[in-house]
Amino acid sequence: MLLKYKIELKSFGHFGSGMAQGRADNGIVRDATGNPYIPGSTVKGRVRAYAEAILHARHKQACTPFQKICGDPSCAVCSLFGWSGGNGGKIFFSDAIVEEEFKELGKYLFSDRDNVMISRSRDVAMEGHLFKTETCIPGIRFTGEIEGEMMEAERQLVIEAISVITHIGGNKSRGMGRCQITTEEVVNENH
Repeated sequence: MLLKYKIELKSFGHFGSGMAQGRADNGIVRDATGNPYIPGSTVKGRVRAYAEAILHARHKQACTPFQKICGDPSCAVCSLFGWSGGNGGKIFFSDAIVEEEFKELGKYLFSDRDNVMISRSRDVAMEGHLFKTETCIPGIRFTGEIEGEMMEAERQLVIEAISVITHIGGNKSRGMGRCQITTEEVVNENH
């Protein structure tokens, strides 16, 4: 079974590479052609967390949302998504790549955002702690795929979890990563 997903950024988005990029201290991940992308692991992690929350709200067994993964093969979420050091799960999330129409924007896909670290004890900006975060601009759309064998209830859980995601990527508490994600099921497509 194949599900396609589309992510549209409604605010600036940061999908960190862990490395500096140009003038930015915190760069975003880029493909070989320099376009930004959202790692499949980022999408999978968000979908997993919301799937856990949905099952808990229904009083069904699942890992504790946004906390520790149990790694129990009888756990519906661990069976579907896998866990570190164990099962890889039933489904695979591809990276979400920039849609073709946005690729021609090149360097205009990016923006730098100034940030400053705040001292929690003094409630003031910390001296020497100004940094720049590279972001993707609002309005960009990314597409990716979810592949794997899912039972109908699992497929519905994945689609429902995707439908409630409102933010993705880093710096969500700073207002970044607001998005809308939609899915489309593709039947009998050969890969």
